[in-house]
Amino acid sequence: MAASMTSRERLWAAARHQEVDKIPCSPWLRQALPILYDDYSTDGLTLALKAARPEEIDLDPHFLTGTDVPNVIWSLTEDPCGLKDVRIRLSVEDEGDCEVIRRTIDTPAGQLRDARKRPKPGHPEYGLAPDPAFLERLVKGPEDLAAMRYLVPDPADYDVGADYHDMVERVGELGMVKALVRSPLDHQAGSVRAMEDLMVDYYVRREFFDELMGIWFDKMMAETRALLERGVEVIFGSWYFASMSVGWGPVIYRDVFLPVLKAHVDLVHSYGAIYNYYDDGKCMGTADMVKEAGVDIFETIGPPPVGDVDLAELKRRIGDTVCLMGYGDLLYVIKRGTPEDVERMVKYAMETAGPTGFIFGTCDSIREGTPRENVRTYFEAARKYGRLYAGR
Repeated sequence: MAASMTSRERLWAAARHQEVDKIPCSPWLRQALPILYDDYSTDGLTLALKAARPEEIDLDPHFLTGTDVPNVIWSLTEDPCGLKDVRIRLSVEDEGDCEVIRRTIDTPAGQLRDARKRPKPGHPEYGLAPDPAFLERLVKGPEDLAAMRYLVPDPADYDVGADYHDMVERVGELGMVKALVRSPLDHQAGSVRAMEDLMVDYYVRREFFDELMGIWFDKMMAETRALLERGVEVIFGSWYFASMSVGWGPVIYRDVFLPVLKAHVDLVHSYGAIYNYYDDGKCMGTADMVKEAGVDIFETIGPPPVGDVDLAELKRRIGDTVCLMGYGDLLYVIKRGTPEDVERMVKYAMETAGPTGFIFGTCDSIREGTPRENVRTYFEAARKYGRLYAGR
């Protein structure tokens, strides 16, 4: 039986398939702690560190830091974010509840244009924090790639990972800090060009598809190497644009994404760091390939209907070497279910995927509007069954 652990020790032990004193509970929080504490003014980091203390919720939080490399693809300002020889011009059109923002981007290799529609503040019917919807993408075809290269930042020009060690020092033993790195698709190739167009490109313009993906692959590897050189211990790779839920199939995943993922994981492991793979969609069709790539943590493993995971089957197939993380249904159980539903889900997850190589969490962030009693039950049950199924 493992000795008493801190949250940091517990999360690291679970990631390495070592014995734990309690199966860790590390959900995506968002509104969970403001709901539980009825505190909407304290910042999320402070609340999470408070909740991690054993005398409080005994949570095992994880925290993300970025690379500090800007993503001008998602910018809605005229700031070129330090990119050389790039000029951005905006025009804004009023459409009642929404506005359309058009960008013209001038580079030495030519001009690019895109357009997005976003709701104006004060229109909750569109969601509390809606993402702008693309009306026009920057890359229309191979002729735009030379100009697009000017929008890909060189990590050497930025203070990559500047926030990571500050966060590690602040968090201390109360959690795990991870550095976020986007896959070539996530908010990069998958934002400059529509996903359905990329899927067609794979079949009819493969050379163009490969070149576009390769541009962002090089950026991913460069910023990851820069983070690792600064001593980052956990790389959080986001891969949800490559999810089966988006429309990609296992054959394309093996052909295109698996080699990229494996190269990324190998780079991370060459520095002695661990790799946290994130896909919040359907993942049973890619699970064996994720294991083949050598990832250490596989997240978010959502059950139906939010995902497609059979937890017992996933544990059997890949759980011997891959730490499974997530599973908690934030919508149909935690938000819309009863406290009894929540406890039943927690008990099943702990019993099925524990005691080692499992971090109980959620399949995305616990949302606003979730009943306080359900949030309380989630954490109380995680503490109770986390100890029970770890043999404490």
